[in-house]
Amino acid sequence: MDEQRARIVIADHLALPVASISDDADFLALGADSLDMVSLTMRLEEEFNTHIPDDGVEDCRTVGQAIAMLRTSLAAPA
Repeated sequence: MDEQRARIVIADHLALPVASISDDADFLALGADSLDMVSLTMRLEEEFNTHIPDDGVEDCRTVGQAIAMLRTSLAAPA
C-alpha cells in the first residue's frame, strides 16, 4: 500500500499541507469533524478501490489509525 498516497488524499481532503499529515496527527486537531471523516473514508475507498467497515471509522482518531485501517481493508479478501 502506498502510505504517501493516502497522506496526500487526506491532506487534499482537509485542505492542509502534506507535511502536517503525520501518523500521530489527530483528526480533530486537524479540523476534521464527523462529516469530514465519513467523506474522507469514502474518498479513500474510491482512491484505493476497497471498502472500509463503518465500525472502524468511528474509532479512528489519528492518521496512523486511518492508514492502518486502510491497510487492513486492502489485505482482506474481496
